Amino acid sequence: MNQNNVLSIGDWVSGVTGEGELVHGFIEKIESNHEVTKVRVVTSDNDKIINKTVGLKVAELKKLPPADVPNDQQWLDLIDLALQTKDKQWFETLSKGIKRVPLRQNHNGDQLIKNRLSRYSV
Repeated sequence: MNQNNVLSIGDWVSGVTGEGELVHGFIEKIESNHEVTKVRVVTSDNDKIINKTVGLKVAELKKLPPADVPNDQQWLDLIDLALQTKDKQWFETLSKGIKRVPLRQNHNGDQLIKNRLSRYSV
């Protein structure tokens, strides 16, 4: 990794584990020696490590550029991720940032909020 591209907690990164698994996630912890990080895996070619924390060497990571402002569905997906990781502070920050939740109607005319996990009537 380039020395000018310093990593911080919360940075989105991609890399390869020692077992050769491709991962994409965000840094949860940087060890005191600044050579190893703990990365929360969001996507991977190994489904078994998704939503788990893995140790990766800093030298093996590529820092990803900041994303554009997320749309409503992306906000909901991030809120789901914050709930799954039990990150209360991130959840509260995201919840304040979303402008509105898109509502859909089912065949009975009930309004629904849809996320990846389920549908809720409102």
